[in-house]
Amino acid sequence: MARIYSGTSGWVYKTWRTHLYADTPIKRWLHVASNTFPSLEINGSFYSQISPATYERWRDDTPPGFRFALKGHRFVTHYKRLRDCRDSIVRLRDQASHLGGKLAAVVWQLPSTFGLALDRLDDFLSALAAWDVRHAIELRHRSWFIAAARGRRRGLPQRRARLPDVARGHGRLRLRPAARAHPQVRVELQRRFAAALGG
Repeated sequence: MARIYSGTSGWVYKTWRTHLYADTPIKRWLHVASNTFPSLEINGSFYSQISPATYERWRDDTPPGFRFALKGHRFVTHYKRLRDCRDSIVRLRDQASHLGGKLAAVVWQLPSTFGLALDRLDDFLSALAAWDVRHAIELRHRSWFIAAARGRRRGLPQRRARLPDVARGHGRLRLRPAARAHPQVRVELQRRFAAALGG
């Protein structure tokens, strides 16, 4: 049976003081958030290099069974645009290895302006072989949604409330603002996503 981990894209949001953190010191926010949600996305790894010691601290500050999704660095997706990025992938792998078994997946968000480039995708997928963890690629430009790309996208999420192709029992569903604004749409998408995963 599939297990769905729901969470948010980060945990350091000052507006959450009102309804989640109250007077909790900021250094304890991860503890509170990880006891509220079964998973969280580490969004800071998209912008900067995070030290192994920080990953270790996050691992130790979260409960057993908790899982992280790690956002891949923008140097790979936005600057290199998937080209010649094996060394960067290995560097992030080595840093994030300090999350241990709490790292569930790495999310690679492509720029919305990055159109279909199957050769770059093939090179990138080959480079990912150096990191034995689940990976999800958020394809944001509409040109990716063609038959020629479909086989390469098995198990990778589709953009904007479209159901992913699911392989090996995992996928990623990201609810964009339009879907979050309509509870019936959100519930139906979650139901269909769970069914696609075999849950």
